[in-house]
Amino acid sequence: MTLLLASLAPVLAVALFIYWRDEHEKEPIRLLWRAYLFGALGVIPTLILSVMMMPLGLDEGSDNLAMSFVSVGLGVAVVEELSKFLGVRWFIYRNHEFNEPYDGIAYCAMAALGFASVENIMYVFDGGMEVAVARAFTAVPGHAIDGVFIGYFLGMQKFKKKKGLEYVGLAAAVVFHTLYDFWLFQAENYPVFILFFLITFVIAFRLALKAIKHHRMNSPFRKTAD
Repeated sequence: MTLLLASLAPVLAVALFIYWRDEHEKEPIRLLWRAYLFGALGVIPTLILSVMMMPLGLDEGSDNLAMSFVSVGLGVAVVEELSKFLGVRWFIYRNHEFNEPYDGIAYCAMAALGFASVENIMYVFDGGMEVAVARAFTAVPGHAIDGVFIGYFLGMQKFKKKKGLEYVGLAAAVVFHTLYDFWLFQAENYPVFILFFLITFVIAFRLALKAIKHHRMNSPFRKTAD
């Protein structure tokens, strides 16, 4: 039970932060749960696609840096981010409750946290409390950042009527996810990559906060709420 709580506590903390940032017109809990469950279920197609890609000979931990980078990008980042994105895009995007740009962030972040919950439980039960603490400050917020990137552009696409922005968000999430994993996979061989990881994480974190602030401050409900 302790490990389960340690796995889910950081997910809850980040979810509450995203929810509270939606100051002007909060989303229905039932839809946020739905996005969360879509993200959690996204682990299944991720595992299936990962197995299907095994014949390609991908190796995330390869000593060949180019092979490692491509493997992380195709075999991990693209597959995982698509799994988070598609549930929201297919089943929530057209819902009438998705009625302002910030909602893209809210729903996509929740989907990302659903995915993070399942992944976190697996890693923490295997690695113990040390892994739980480390992932609470890295992997869990990292998944949420991916969701914010996707949701920021998804919200802009819906309300600014600019087709294709969703793919910009998806690409941003894939790039961050690829760099995140690549630096960590190769850090044992190249200790300086830990510094690169920290720089990448801090930059992405700051960009995610700016994205949240931008949609929050430009909410169409802000004037009536104030």
